[in-house]
Amino acid sequence: NILKPLYEACLQRMVGFIEDMESAGPHHPTKYSDFKQILEDSRRHPKQDYFILKSIIVNNLFGVDIMEEAVEICKLRLFLKLVAQVDSRDRVEPLPDIDFNIRTGNTLVGYARYEDVEKAVKSKFDFGDAMSRIEDKARVLDSAVELFRSQQTQLDGTVTTEDKAELRRRFSGLEDELNDHLSGEYGIKKSGISKWKESHKPFHWFCDFHRIIASGGFDVIIGNPPYVVF
Repeated sequence: NILKPLYEACLQRMVGFIEDMESAGPHHPTKYSDFKQILEDSRRHPKQDYFILKSIIVNNLFGVDIMEEAVEICKLRLFLKLVAQVDSRDRVEPLPDIDFNIRTGNTLVGYARYEDVEKAVKSKFDFGDAMSRIEDKARVLDSAVELFRSQQTQLDGTVTTEDKAELRRRFSGLEDELNDHLSGEYGIKKSGISKWKESHKPFHWFCDFHRIIASGGFDVIIGNPPYVVF
């Protein structure tokens, strides 16, 4: 509700900039090319409201909850908000895949920042190799996540099961490595990691929202953690 009017204002200003430029006479062909691309993406959707809400859901909203039911309800609410913008069943396009935006996990158990991972790994003999491997996995994961999101808003709006499976595999690879380090801090043996994961539901902000965390974190955080009063 807060972001939608801001998106609308930005789109209106983009149109204004382009109209002023064209009325002023000759100009460089690439001027405001990014604005033109965004407006073209907007026109390809059934309604501008649909484009705006889809962009917000894919690019701006992220959430974590320890309860799987809460996560599924959240995604359903977002989908219903999006579908409500469409007037005809014939014009419903594929719903965005936001499984990597709205996540299940324990927000209090896991590595939040690079420094947290570095501190945990420093105690190991292969510190340099381990951190280099983790950084490489995080960078590749970043690129895969961005492509996955752009497929849904800038390209044809669809992602394949293979795309999703590959992205999930990359998440799992990095998460498994971080869980190996974290379970060691808990004194868990290799044979008990699966049971520990099931009971603690570790969530690594460093991995699951890597680009956001690496860029300084979220702009706005909304929550109702009951432990604050204690």
